Amino acid sequence: MDYGFCVTDAGRYLIARLLTGETMHTTKVMVGKGRIPDGVRMASVTDLYEVVAQATSNTPACRDGLAYMTIEYNNTLNGGLEHGFWLNEFGIYALDPAAGEVMICYGTLGDYPQYVSALTESRGIDVRRFPVAIAIGEDRGMVVDYHTDLWLTAEDLDEYFNLVLKPLIIAEIEDRLDAHDKDPDAHDGTPADLRCDIRPRVCMAELLEELAVVTGEDIGYAHEGIEAFRTLDNISVTNGNWNDRLCRIEF
Repeated sequence: MDYGFCVTDAGRYLIARLLTGETMHTTKVMVGKGRIPDGVRMASVTDLYEVVAQATSNTPACRDGLAYMTIEYNNTLNGGLEHGFWLNEFGIYALDPAAGEVMICYGTLGDYPQYVSALTESRGIDVRRFPVAIAIGEDRGMVVDYHTDLWLTAEDLDEYFNLVLKPLIIAEIEDRLDAHDKDPDAHDGTPADLRCDIRPRVCMAELLEELAVVTGEDIGYAHEGIEAFRTLDNISVTNGNWNDRLCRIEF
């Protein structure tokens, strides 16, 4: 049997009542490991065949006469899954004022169940999602009466980091650097224009000069000199000459 999803007979009756202006209140989502028997009409199913656990969903978004939602089950829900199982069916339930809670939609994975691992330190989080669309008619409402709590996908987390966390981190770093620079004891009295260690800059200049010799090419600014040095104290220059008047090393 292939994947299948349908609005049940009870669901159609309840959706029809939306035409009178009522709002559909979904009450829960359940997942199970049961399998619909051959020959059974899917729309006639009233409950899961072998319930395992309660799942969750996002809040339905209604547009163009359809209610779109994503069913999710992950092994951290309900205190954590103790034993793995083959997820093979799910159901969406709603409150019928006349009949009480009924299953309005049924989904089966048929011959392609998905195994959900138990929650352990070595296996971590295991998530299963199933997008569904339910026809409810134009300008009708559908709300959930249970807590919707979906896990972030990798794409969601990347977007959240770049749009929310990253700006906060950068702002915090800038604030700390600013406070550090304003602290008179942070640099042992070294003038601000001499705080940068010149050793890496000298090494880079010498490296560029050596590269020019090896390649036989003119390495632009390697021959123009590196400026902004005040002193060469404790610095050993193996290539080039120190121009005291211009405060630079020339090659």
